[in-house]
Amino acid sequence: MGHLSRWLKTDTQILIHRLGLISALFLAAFNAYDFTHHMIMEGGISWHAGIEGLVLLGLAFLLLAMRNTTHEEFRRAAMELSVARQELDEFRSRNSRLMKDYRDAVQIQFDRWGFTEGERTVAERLILGFTFREIAAQLDKKEKTVRNQSQSIYDKAGLTGRHDLAAFFLQDILDLERD
Repeated sequence: MGHLSRWLKTDTQILIHRLGLISALFLAAFNAYDFTHHMIMEGGISWHAGIEGLVLLGLAFLLLAMRNTTHEEFRRAAMELSVARQELDEFRSRNSRLMKDYRDAVQIQFDRWGFTEGERTVAERLILGFTFREIAAQLDKKEKTVRNQSQSIYDKAGLTGRHDLAAFFLQDILDLERD
Protein backbone atom coordinates (compact mmCIF):
# COMPACT_ATOMS: atom_id res chain seq x y z
CA MET A 1 0.00 0.00 0.00
CA GLY A 2 1.86 2.95 -1.34
CA HIS A 3 2.88 6.08 0.46
CA LEU A 4 0.20 8.06 -1.39
CA SER A 5 -2.56 5.95 0.13
CA ARG A 6 -2.68 8.11 3.25
CA TRP A 7 -3.36 11.17 1.06
CA LEU A 8 -6.30 9.68 -0.77
CA LYS A 9 -9.56 11.58 -0.40
CA THR A 10 -7.98 14.03 2.01
CA ASP A 11 -8.05 17.77 2.32
CA THR A 12 -4.47 17.81 0.98
CA GLN A 13 -5.49 16.11 -2.26
CA ILE A 14 -8.43 18.47 -2.72
CA LEU A 15 -6.17 21.45 -1.98
CA ILE A 16 -3.60 20.33 -4.59
CA HIS A 17 -6.29 20.01 -7.24
CA ARG A 18 -7.85 23.37 -6.43
CA LEU A 19 -4.52 25.21 -6.32
CA GLY A 20 -3.55 23.79 -9.71
CA LEU A 21 -6.85 24.79 -11.24
CA ILE A 22 -6.87 28.26 -9.64
CA SER A 23 -3.27 28.91 -10.74
CA ALA A 24 -4.00 27.86 -14.31
CA LEU A 25 -7.16 30.00 -14.42
CA PHE A 26 -5.28 32.97 -12.98
CA LEU A 27 -2.56 32.68 -15.61
CA ALA A 28 -5.13 32.34 -18.39
CA ALA A 29 -7.07 35.39 -17.11
CA PHE A 30 -3.88 37.43 -16.78
CA ASN A 31 -2.88 36.41 -20.30
CA ALA A 32 -6.27 37.50 -21.68
CA TYR A 33 -6.02 40.82 -19.82
CA ASP A 34 -2.46 41.40 -21.04
CA PHE A 35 -3.42 40.71 -24.66
CA THR A 36 -6.43 43.03 -24.39
CA HIS A 37 -4.30 45.72 -22.76
CA HIS A 38 -1.72 45.57 -25.56
CA MET A 39 -4.42 45.63 -28.24
CA ILE A 40 -6.01 48.75 -26.72
CA MET A 41 -2.89 50.64 -25.66
CA GLU A 42 -0.60 49.73 -28.55
CA GLY A 43 -3.17 49.18 -31.28
CA GLY A 44 -1.83 45.66 -31.85
CA ILE A 45 0.36 43.00 -30.37
CA SER A 46 4.11 43.49 -30.32
CA TRP A 47 6.66 40.69 -30.45
CA HIS A 48 7.30 41.20 -26.79
CA ALA A 49 3.61 40.87 -25.90
CA GLY A 50 3.21 37.86 -28.20
CA ILE A 51 6.12 35.99 -26.61
CA GLU A 52 4.95 36.96 -23.13
CA GLY A 53 1.47 35.69 -23.95
CA LEU A 54 2.78 32.38 -25.30
CA VAL A 55 4.91 31.87 -22.18
CA LEU A 56 1.96 32.55 -19.88
CA LEU A 57 -0.31 30.33 -21.94
CA GLY A 58 2.32 27.58 -21.82
CA LEU A 59 2.56 27.93 -18.04
CA ALA A 60 -1.20 27.64 -17.72
CA PHE A 61 -1.20 24.44 -19.80
CA LEU A 62 1.75 23.11 -17.80
CA LEU A 63 -0.07 23.69 -14.51
CA LEU A 64 -3.16 21.94 -15.83
CA ALA A 65 -1.04 19.02 -17.04
CA MET A 66 0.67 18.77 -13.64
CA ARG A 67 -2.69 18.88 -11.91
CA ASN A 68 -4.02 16.11 -14.15
CA THR A 69 -0.89 14.03 -13.58
CA THR A 70 -1.31 14.38 -9.83
CA HIS A 71 -4.96 13.43 -10.15
CA GLU A 72 -3.97 10.35 -12.16
CA GLU A 73 -1.35 9.38 -9.55
CA PHE A 74 -3.95 9.61 -6.78
CA ARG A 75 -6.38 7.56 -8.85
CA ARG A 76 -3.74 4.89 -9.49
CA ALA A 77 -2.77 4.81 -5.79
CA ALA A 78 -6.44 4.41 -4.86
CA MET A 79 -6.76 1.47 -7.22
CA GLU A 80 -3.58 -0.15 -5.86
CA LEU A 81 -4.79 0.35 -2.30
CA SER A 82 -8.14 -1.19 -3.17
CA VAL A 83 -6.45 -4.24 -4.74
CA ALA A 84 -4.12 -4.64 -1.75
CA ARG A 85 -7.05 -4.44 0.68
CA GLN A 86 -8.99 -6.99 -1.35
CA GLU A 87 -5.97 -9.34 -1.37
CA LEU A 88 -5.61 -8.92 2.38
CA ASP A 89 -9.30 -9.67 2.93
CA GLU A 90 -9.04 -12.78 0.75
CA PHE A 91 -5.90 -13.91 2.59
CA ARG A 92 -7.61 -13.44 5.93
CA SER A 93 -10.70 -15.27 4.73
CA ARG A 94 -8.71 -18.23 3.36
CA ASN A 95 -6.54 -18.50 6.46
CA SER A 96 -8.84 -17.44 9.30
CA ARG A 97 -8.76 -20.81 11.08
CA LEU A 98 -4.99 -21.04 10.71
CA MET A 99 -4.53 -17.52 12.05
CA LYS A 100 -6.75 -18.24 15.06
CA ASP A 101 -4.76 -21.38 15.84
CA TYR A 102 -1.52 -19.43 15.52
CA ARG A 103 -2.77 -16.61 17.76
CA ASP A 104 -3.68 -19.25 20.34
CA ALA A 105 -0.20 -20.81 20.03
CA VAL A 106 1.42 -17.40 20.57
CA GLN A 107 -0.67 -16.86 23.72
CA ILE A 108 0.28 -20.35 24.99
CA GLN A 109 3.95 -19.43 24.52
CA PHE A 110 3.39 -16.17 26.36
CA ASP A 111 1.91 -18.26 29.21
CA ARG A 112 5.00 -20.50 29.21
CA TRP A 113 7.22 -17.47 29.53
CA GLY A 114 5.06 -16.12 32.37
CA PHE A 115 4.18 -12.80 30.77
CA THR A 116 1.85 -10.50 32.65
CA GLU A 117 -1.17 -9.09 30.82
CA GLY A 118 0.69 -5.81 30.25
CA GLU A 119 3.74 -7.66 28.92
CA ARG A 120 1.55 -9.65 26.53
CA THR A 121 0.11 -6.45 25.11
CA VAL A 122 3.55 -4.90 24.70
CA ALA A 123 4.99 -8.11 23.21
CA GLU A 124 2.22 -8.27 20.60
CA ARG A 125 2.97 -4.72 19.52
CA LEU A 126 6.72 -5.35 19.47
CA ILE A 127 6.13 -8.30 17.16
CA LEU A 128 4.02 -6.05 14.93
CA GLY A 129 6.98 -3.68 14.65
CA PHE A 130 5.77 -0.67 16.61
CA THR A 131 8.37 1.57 18.26
CA PHE A 132 8.50 2.08 22.03
CA ARG A 133 7.08 5.56 21.55
CA GLU A 134 4.17 4.27 19.42
CA ILE A 135 3.40 1.51 21.90
CA ALA A 136 3.47 3.98 24.79
CA ALA A 137 1.04 6.27 22.96
CA GLN A 138 -1.29 3.38 22.08
CA LEU A 139 -1.36 2.09 25.65
CA ASP A 140 -1.32 5.49 27.33
CA LYS A 141 1.91 4.63 29.15
CA LYS A 142 5.27 6.32 29.49
CA GLU A 143 7.91 5.27 27.01
CA LYS A 144 10.22 4.27 29.86
CA THR A 145 7.54 1.91 31.19
CA VAL A 146 7.27 0.23 27.79
CA ARG A 147 11.07 -0.08 27.60
CA ASN A 148 11.15 -1.68 31.05
CA GLN A 149 8.35 -4.10 30.13
CA SER A 150 10.18 -4.94 26.90
CA GLN A 151 13.36 -5.77 28.81
CA SER A 152 11.33 -7.96 31.16
CA ILE A 153 9.80 -9.70 28.13
CA TYR A 154 13.25 -10.40 26.63
CA ASP A 155 14.61 -11.62 29.97
CA LYS A 156 11.68 -13.99 30.60
CA ALA A 157 11.83 -15.33 27.04
CA GLY A 158 15.62 -15.65 27.02
CA LEU A 159 15.82 -13.42 23.94
CA THR A 160 18.05 -10.46 23.16
CA GLY A 161 15.55 -8.02 21.72
CA ARG A 162 12.55 -7.29 19.54
CA HIS A 163 14.08 -8.91 16.46
CA ASP A 164 14.63 -12.18 18.32
CA LEU A 165 11.07 -11.99 19.65
CA ALA A 166 9.62 -11.56 16.18
CA ALA A 167 11.94 -14.22 14.73
CA PHE A 168 10.86 -16.68 17.43
CA PHE A 169 7.32 -16.58 16.08
CA LEU A 170 8.04 -16.08 12.37
CA GLN A 171 11.09 -18.18 11.48
CA ASP A 172 9.22 -21.48 11.21
CA ILE A 173 6.37 -19.92 9.25
CA LEU A 174 8.86 -18.49 6.78
CA ASP A 175 10.93 -21.72 6.93
CA LEU A 176 14.08 -19.88 7.98
CA GLU A 177 16.92 -21.44 9.94
CA ARG A 178 18.43 -19.76 12.98
CA ASP A 179 22.16 -19.12 13.02
